[in-house]
Amino acid sequence: MNRDPFEIALEHHRAGRTGQAEAGYRAVLIETPNHAEALLWLGVLAIQVAQPDEAVGLLRRCADLRGDDPAVHFNLAQALMASESPADAAKSLRRAAELDPTNTAIHAALGNALLASHDPANAAAAIEAFRAAIAAGANDADAHHGLGVALLLAGQSGMAAAALRTALKHQPNRAATLEHLARAHMAENEWREARRCLNKSLEINPTNASAWSALAKIDVEAGNFEIAASLFRKAIAADASYIPARRGLAQVLAILKRAEEFAETATPRQQIASPADAGPSKPTLAEAAEKLEARLHSPELLDLHHKLAAQLGLASPTHVPLELLTELYARYAPRFETHLRNTLKYCAPELLG
Repeated sequence: MNRDPFEIALEHHRAGRTGQAEAGYRAVLIETPNHAEALLWLGVLAIQVAQPDEAVGLLRRCADLRGDDPAVHFNLAQALMASESPADAAKSLRRAAELDPTNTAIHAALGNALLASHDPANAAAAIEAFRAAIAAGANDADAHHGLGVALLLAGQSGMAAAALRTALKHQPNRAATLEHLARAHMAENEWREARRCLNKSLEINPTNASAWSALAKIDVEAGNFEIAASLFRKAIAADASYIPARRGLAQVLAILKRAEEFAETATPRQQIASPADAGPSKPTLAEAAEKLEARLHSPELLDLHHKLAAQLGLASPTHVPLELLTELYARYAPRFETHLRNTLKYCAPELLG
């Protein structure tokens, strides 16, 4: 009996055979160019292997065919976000929310797309999106964190602090939430609490340049300019391209009348690469899919793949790691006889006798 080529490709995809899945979807589209399911899943695969531009093209074609499917608009938005087009992503997510108004993931994704612009004009819409997600049942750290960030962008620092504290109840050691809570405290001139939150955030993630810079600003407010200068330098060490830290350091050095150190605050010039210095060309979707498949089935990742499959319901790996089987049998051996007879009631020899 002949099987549907699309179903075979989808089966390969679910099993982590991404190279075969990509080839299968392509073959389906050669035969049926407007096969909406093949367009959708090939677009999803393109997102998974970091080919967002190709994913956008595929999913736009799918949206033209299935404009009433919220999943198509949701996945198109993910591709647009990966392509750094948050405004277009927000449009797709608004359409998805119209089609599926109780979907918490859609509302939360819309809020994040609106926040990605860092534009206070989008803050009210982002607040509405996160509140819709929470009302629909997304009572988790991500939703409350997003709501807090949106409220902070809108200048509602008191309400932002409350939302961020709720997020921390769900996930106490989230560095980004602690940093934003610190910024809410700073907006309320609550410097001690802001410093406490930033110090805890930096304990969790010491490479966060924006948190070091925020901590430096607290010392600037307190008149501790030498300490502020050292903290701005830590921010620059964490991320040499973080401009606010360089500006802050320049301002502090000006106050300290140490003009000779201004040079180090300049933004490093970008080196202009010649064509000969250019890195490897961007892989095609087929090459990226094959690379992901090789990683999923490599011996180094086999143990991780097996654990993820067991815990999260993902596709199982091609075989169970030998070490796990050895450990299982070693633990089972001492109680094999008693378990076989007392629990499993094995009595084949007696019955044969």
